[in-house]
Amino acid sequence: MQREAETAADSSDTPCSASVFELAGDAKHPRVRRRLVDSASTDLEKSAAPAPGWYADPEHPGSERYWDANAWTDQRRSAQASIAPSNGFAVTALVCGIVGMVLGVLPFTFFVAWILGIIAIVFGVLARKRFDSEPAIGRKGMATAGMILGILTIVACAIWVILFIAVIDGSSVVWDDLQYCLDHPDASRCN
Repeated sequence: MQREAETAADSSDTPCSASVFELAGDAKHPRVRRRLVDSASTDLEKSAAPAPGWYADPEHPGSERYWDANAWTDQRRSAQASIAPSNGFAVTALVCGIVGMVLGVLPFTFFVAWILGIIAIVFGVLARKRFDSEPAIGRKGMATAGMILGILTIVACAIWVILFIAVIDGSSVVWDDLQYCLDHPDASRCN
């Protein structure tokens, strides 16, 4: 009985097998030790049975084997590398924010830049919401930077609109003065 328990404890019978004798501690008397081992193995079977799923195969390193909560099955597969999820919305927000900001500071391109600024803000908000629900995807800073650049793009575009309105309004005064001087060449303000 004790030899079977030792053999079972040493082999990889479960994905998370532990030595039952470690649980028995320093019991010196064989009967006490046997009782401790039997009760510990019963407790292990009841409480520590791993959930069904794919685990590292103890017989073939680098592969996985399916554990059905009672025993290993014959189903095997190669160990798959986990692919980290990404947050494409954050990347989109940052790229639109950068391109929008560049176009926003250049004259005559602000009419395209404000669209990119709005897109950067929208995707930045979506990326931050996605990060809040799934922190593993990361890139919260990238989403924030995209949002900030989107806001700055819209501000730059608003400044350009104000400047163009001022130029157009100022130029209408100049045109009015020119028209007046052409109509009244001898006026004092035309000299």
